[in-house]
Amino acid sequence: MLSPEIQQQLDLSREHLTHAISRFAMASVIDRPSFEALRTTLPRFVESCRMVWLLPKDFLSALRSAQWQLSEGAKYSDDPAYVKEMALILGRAFDSLLAGEGMDDRRPGVPRII
Repeated sequence: MLSPEIQQQLDLSREHLTHAISRFAMASVIDRPSFEALRTTLPRFVESCRMVWLLPKDFLSALRSAQWQLSEGAKYSDDPAYVKEMALILGRAFDSLLAGEGMDDRRPGVPRII
């Protein structure tokens, strides 16, 4: 069971993800306000889930599916670089949720010191 605060962040992230991906999946339209809202809410949700070990599978599945849709559909969009960047953000969020980390815990090209 998620705390009310985390559940609220999950619902908000899910809503932004649904809005952003539904328009992109149907017509390769980039809904920038939804993507930017997702870019803001998703890291907060991931950060709040550091010590949460039970997450809804449907959200994890939607996150991975959205990442795949963006990666594969980027070449058909008006701004492929932006779409690929958003796909990377979703992938990093998914990986961070599974690892119990925040999205900014790992930096590419920087060694991790444990």
